[in-house]
Amino acid sequence: SSERAPSASTARSTDRPRCWSSRWSVARSLGSSSATSTRRAAADTVTGAHPHLEHSRVNAQMMRSAAASALADRVQVRDLYALYPDYLIDVAAEQRELAAAQLVVWLQPLHWYGMTPLLKLWLDEGFAFGWAYGPGGQGLSGKDLWLVASTGGGEDSYRPQGTNRHFFDAFL
Repeated sequence: SSERAPSASTARSTDRPRCWSSRWSVARSLGSSSATSTRRAAADTVTGAHPHLEHSRVNAQMMRSAAASALADRVQVRDLYALYPDYLIDVAAEQRELAAAQLVVWLQPLHWYGMTPLLKLWLDEGFAFGWAYGPGGQGLSGKDLWLVASTGGGEDSYRPQGTNRHFFDAFL
């Protein structure tokens, strides 16, 4: 069964946000890693990538929850579309953020059955050969990654008989 966003408990069923993830309360789960926290070197990093966050119900609520968490001193919440509206990614800065994090959370809506454009660019540029993989590519060694993806459709649309003709995990 689908889970509700924390703020949606009183919403009409037609307005209910939809998301399939292991937990709705991203903030409650964050901060459990053993990495040391400093002001700019958070133990956990939530990287949000919603191209129209002002219209989001699910992603915006999860980002706010993570930022307002009791563990906020250990969690760095970042909005890629606010940081890079011109799509000119500061690769060195992004790699420093990733290197400092123990847990990396990607928070995004499913966009044309894949990643949002800026998250894909961020991944392509930041996870560079020689840094993230290949010879000497140890930048992500020992890190944990959670992909939290939301959809605009209901659970019934992600079934063999539904609009999308496949279960949701087939698109990940």
